[in-house]
Amino acid sequence: MRDFELAMKYAKATIKVNPKDSDAWRELGFAQLKTEQFDEAVESLEKSISLNPKNLDAHVYIVAAHKALGNTDEAADWQKKLDKLKKSIKPVKPVTTDDEDEEPVKPKKKTTKPTTDDDDDVPVKPTKKPTKPTTDDDDEPVTPKKPVKPTKGE
Repeated sequence: MRDFELAMKYAKATIKVNPKDSDAWRELGFAQLKTEQFDEAVESLEKSISLNPKNLDAHVYIVAAHKALGNTDEAADWQKKLDKLKKSIKPVKPVTTDDEDEEPVKPKKKTTKPTTDDDDDVPVKPTKKPTKPTTDDDDEPVTPKKPVKPTKGE
C-alpha cells in the first residue's frame, strides 16, 4: 500500500523547487485523488495538464476526480479530451520474440568495432590498406618515384 501523505509531501517539495514540473503536479493530484481530496486533485491535475497537455495520466486522473465529485459534465468533457489525446498518440511497435519463453529479440544495430593494438589493447583507427613497397634486385624496399615530366627541349 502506498503512503499517499508522504507522496504529497514529496510532490509539494518538488513543486516548491520547480513549480513548472508537470509530473510533480500530476503525482500530487493522484495522491490527493487517492486520499479523497477531490477538489484539490482537480486543481493539481489541471495545473499538470496546463504544463504538459499530453500528460495522459493526468487526464485519466482528472476524469476520475470529476466523477468522484459528481461533476458528470466536466468528467465527460475531460473524457473527450482524453479520447482525443489517446488517438493522437502513435502506437509503439512491440518487441517480438521467437519463442514465448525467450527474452524479446531486439534489432541489432550495425556498429563497427575499432581494432586494438595487441600490445597494449589501445584502439587503433582503421587506415587505408598500405600498398606493398616495390623491391629492387637486392629485395630492399624502394620508394616509388613520381614520374618526371619531359621538358620542351627533350
